[in-house]
Amino acid sequence: MRVNDDLNTIPSKNTIQGLILAGGQSRRLDGVDKGLLELNGHPLVQHVARVLGPQTVRLSVAANRSRSAYQKYATEVLPDAIGGFAGPLAGLATFASAAQSSWVAIVACDLIFLPDDWVERLLSSAHTYNQNVVCATDKTSGKHAVCAVARRECLATAATLLKTGRHRWADWLASNQAGSELFASKELFNINSHDDAKKAEALLFNKTVTY
Repeated sequence: MRVNDDLNTIPSKNTIQGLILAGGQSRRLDGVDKGLLELNGHPLVQHVARVLGPQTVRLSVAANRSRSAYQKYATEVLPDAIGGFAGPLAGLATFASAAQSSWVAIVACDLIFLPDDWVERLLSSAHTYNQNVVCATDKTSGKHAVCAVARRECLATAATLLKTGRHRWADWLASNQAGSELFASKELFNINSHDDAKKAEALLFNKTVTY
């Protein structure tokens, strides 16, 4: 695998690995395996992989259930090394030992409306402002989505945070002084409830998608 160590060069899709986070409990969805929730005949993980896959050289999924099902959409499926469904940072901590590229792209399995060039946009921002982590941020609310690019070494801070009882995505962003790239609210719409799923399905119905 090619590894890009030139700090002055924006990495290309040939030198960046991707991670889809699908290891949560989905309490507000009655505990269903969110990444495998189907909208318009396709699971959420497939909607995300359709966009992220072409932007990366290798695609992994962090999942604690249904590993064989997730294997259809990624090169590898990585269960959390830390038990108890510890959240997105547990996925990052596990990915820290699996990632080989200098930069990685990370996204939650329910962010199915991101534009096709989101990785390129975040990498460009990181290069322009000399940042180690850049997160997709809602330009209206200022909310940080679980969607970012990061230098590989920044993944290790996730394990350190978990050991001190900090498990939030915001904790990891803060520990790496993450920058922001602004996206439209509709691009960062995510699915946390059955009502959200209904809204997302209606939006997908009017969107042309090829698999």
